[in-house]
Amino acid sequence: MPEEYKVGGELDAWCTSCRLMKWHTIVALVAGKPAKTECHGCHKQHQYRAQPPASATGVKKPRAPKAPATTPAADFETVLAGRTEARAYSPNETFALGEVVRHPSFDVGVVTAAPAPQKIEVTFRDGKKILLHDRGGAAASKLGPAPRREEGAKSSGTSDSPRGIK
Repeated sequence: MPEEYKVGGELDAWCTSCRLMKWHTIVALVAGKPAKTECHGCHKQHQYRAQPPASATGVKKPRAPKAPATTPAADFETVLAGRTEARAYSPNETFALGEVVRHPSFDVGVVTAAPAPQKIEVTFRDGKKILLHDRGGAAASKLGPAPRREEGAKSSGTSDSPRGIK
C-alpha cells in the first residue's frame, strides 16, 4: 500500500543545507507528494529531495575532454606572421588591435581583441591573456599639507576629542 503524506508528517529526505539524509517535517504538498520540507537538524525549509544528488554520493559523470581547434603556438605564429617590432607593455600605455607587444613575463604577443574598456586580449605563444591598458590618464595631483589654524582664530565648537575637550 503506497504511503500517504500529509502536511506536518515526517519523512527521511536529503537536506540541502546539512548535505545529509535527515529526518524532515513536510511543510507543503503538491498533488499528494511532498514539495517542501523542513529539516529537524538545521530547521531550514527547502524543496523535497528523496535522495542525495549524484555528486554527493561520489559518483561523477565523466566529461568529454575539450579539444582545442588549433594549438596556441600554431595560432600565435599565424597572428605574428610578418610583424617584427614590438612595443614594451605597460598598463599606462594604450594599445590597438593587431599591435605587437613585448611583455616582461609572457614575452612577445599580439593584441587580438578589446573585451572591455581598458582591457586587451593578447595572444602569446603559451595562449591568450587579458591585460590592462590605457590606465595612465591624467596624473593625480599631489595633496599638500592641511592648512594651519591660526592661533587666535575662534574654535568652531567641534572637537575630535572623545570627551569633547577643545
